Amino acid sequence: MPEAQRPFAGRLNVVLSRQPHPAVKAALRLPDSVVLAPSLDAALAELRSCEDREALETIHVIGGASVYDLALSSGVVDLLLLTHVQHQAESIETDTAMTWPLPADSPYQRVLQGVREACQWLAEA
Repeated sequence: MPEAQRPFAGRLNVVLSRQPHPAVKAALRLPDSVVLAPSLDAALAELRSCEDREALETIHVIGGASVYDLALSSGVVDLLLLTHVQHQAESIETDTAMTWPLPADSPYQRVLQGVREACQWLAEA
């Protein structure tokens, strides 16, 4: 697995996989500490039953597009951090796009846009 796509060290990592078998974990060379889950519901159940649950403050969803859309439509997201990349869309090859704009009735506390607003929120969190 490329360095940039490896799980974060020192954190609980739950990976959604349509094939959550030990063979997949071995093929990706994921550490034993990484939990594979077949669905968002299963991942959330795993987090709820985690023995260190009290230490879990924030869950970050890191996509692909289908993971973003699933999390956003599930009702469990209460904060959305957006990053704006200042490039012509055609000049960057991407593999992930989420549904945008979000529906007007989205149940988010806030949508942070821009580096300044996100940094301010992170400093306060």
